[in-house]
Amino acid sequence: MPIEQNDFELVQKACEGDKEALNKLVTRYYDFVFNVARRMVFKHEEALDITQDVIVRMITNLNKYTKDVSFKAWVYKMTVNHFLNEKEKKNRAPQLGFDDFDAGLDTIKDSNLGATPEDDLLLKEVKVSCTIGMLMCLSADQRLAYILGEILDVDHKTGAYIFDVNPSGFRKLKSRAVQDIRNFMGGRCGLIDPSNSCRCEKKARGFVAEGWIDPSKMTFSKDYSGSIAEKAEELVDVLETDIRTVVQKLYQDHPFYTPDNKYLVLKDLNLN
Repeated sequence: MPIEQNDFELVQKACEGDKEALNKLVTRYYDFVFNVARRMVFKHEEALDITQDVIVRMITNLNKYTKDVSFKAWVYKMTVNHFLNEKEKKNRAPQLGFDDFDAGLDTIKDSNLGATPEDDLLLKEVKVSCTIGMLMCLSADQRLAYILGEILDVDHKTGAYIFDVNPSGFRKLKSRAVQDIRNFMGGRCGLIDPSNSCRCEKKARGFVAEGWIDPSKMTFSKDYSGSIAEKAEELVDVLETDIRTVVQKLYQDHPFYTPDNKYLVLKDLNLN
């Protein structure tokens, strides 16, 4: 088996004009950027556009990368800066609050879901879309801290670099996000507490009826390979009975998306 080139070697070659090296970098990190974007915005196409913007920025700034941090951390920092850019924030939909989200779920009528393969796919779509909807209730910086620190297991030191704060600052930012998500899900979601009445299988048909989900255009249950947990480098070793761990596992069981769009990006950039 050939030895995979490390990122710094690829960056050096790409800066010297090696298109194959640049192709490998884009292919290697496109999906990671997209999986952050897919959890920052609700619309699939918007996530693709954001990912392309970040990848183009990555390419044009390759000569500024040094070995002081990992290339993945450097790309994540670029992704975070893009999302927190004031101009970019103005172009996005207003933030949804947990109270608004809670009220919206109350409007969805309960009904029974069948056991067909189509129903199973719909159930997965509801589960992922609803939990991503909860992320939208966090502020942009909290959402990013939760996605990177809690779902993708970025450590506090790396998180501090990405957010340009000290490790304590990153821990506090992530902790607030974790607490907000845990409080909402602990008091609402049947996946977290069986005594809660809100269940994905009961809400699925209502999601379709209200236009929240289009069964002919599934966006959260396609174009993926494996789960987030399989892609994260280190998983937190804590008791499964801890509510935070159950919530974390729920998010880490989300699909890790691998959209074919990256090959169109490579073509547009004349890299394949």
